Amino acid sequence: MTQILVEENFRHIDGQDMEDLIAALAALGLVADPTQPRTPVHGHPWVMVLHWIQDELPPAVAERLTSTLPGTVREIFGRPRAADHPSGSDVPRVVPGRIEIHSPTGGVLRAIPM
Repeated sequence: MTQILVEENFRHIDGQDMEDLIAALAALGLVADPTQPRTPVHGHPWVMVLHWIQDELPPAVAERLTSTLPGTVREIFGRPRAADHPSGSDVPRVVPGRIEIHSPTGGVLRAIPM
């Protein structure tokens, strides 16, 4: 059963990035799926948004996400795009400025600086 959703951001997250993010969350013991954009978070630097499905974020899960996810995200977005990427391999990659974990009601449960 899905525990956390990764919000799509077509400007910054491509299909391979999404697969890598879902795999990284699985390595942390979480079942993740992508979800359509739904959060009006704009600006520079961009914000990667995750949605926790349950009402409360368990402290152990919050700690795993806070301690591990920033490094993994930096690694994913630090890799160059493939030569056959639709937007071209010369399009620069941008690491998010922070990761936000939202509750089912939309409030921010955790903001993780990068």
